[in-house]
Amino acid sequence: VRTSAGAGRSSWAWSEPDQQNMIAAISDVAYELAERAAETSDAELMLKAATRGAMASPASEAHIRHKLTAYAHLGDQDAFESTVTALYSQCEALEEEGPEPETAQLIDALKERFDKRKAG
Repeated sequence: VRTSAGAGRSSWAWSEPDQQNMIAAISDVAYELAERAAETSDAELMLKAATRGAMASPASEAHIRHKLTAYAHLGDQDAFESTVTALYSQCEALEEEGPEPETAQLIDALKERFDKRKAG
């Protein structure tokens, strides 16, 4: 019986297209589930879906936006700020100027929401 134990990555190069398809499918399903959770104001489910999607596709800001929105609905400012910090660190590591405009706008809007909660 042959196993993959000790086999180099190149031994599995033939499976790369299938791996990418699986990653894309997981990411797509997670995105759709998070969208549906948002429609029903189920922040916990949105967070679970976004977390799974981010595990499959860490660079996808769509999943990060869902996580940020869920944290805002849950009132978890610490997790929100930690996610924002991680996003900016990721952008820096990838030598990007910052998050996508849609993500930056969402961050600003949600920060404002947290600020209003504190003031109110």
